[in-house]
Amino acid sequence: MSETTVRLTELSAKVTTVVDIVMFVDSVLFMISCILSYISLRSIYVSQSLERWADMVFLAGLVLMVFGSFLLAWEFGKHDLQNTKPGLVSHIAQPNSPLR
Repeated sequence: MSETTVRLTELSAKVTTVVDIVMFVDSVLFMISCILSYISLRSIYVSQSLERWADMVFLAGLVLMVFGSFLLAWEFGKHDLQNTKPGLVSHIAQPNSPLR
């Protein structure tokens, strides 16, 4: 999913690759958090410990998502949308675009 959304811009291959990796790790962290949370709901003996771990992993995922969002926003702000490679973003940004 992140590859599709980030690769549409094609602004900078270096930053989009970093954002792709950050979003992949982020989705893995959210999945681990969901699994830990589910196990803590079903378990009687270790529920408090797993619940604490699920919360910490979830918060780490949120922090990583904010970091990735800032990287992507910084990359958008660094480039002029009029001069990007042909694609969805540059097509919409052109004044004579049929999508306007």
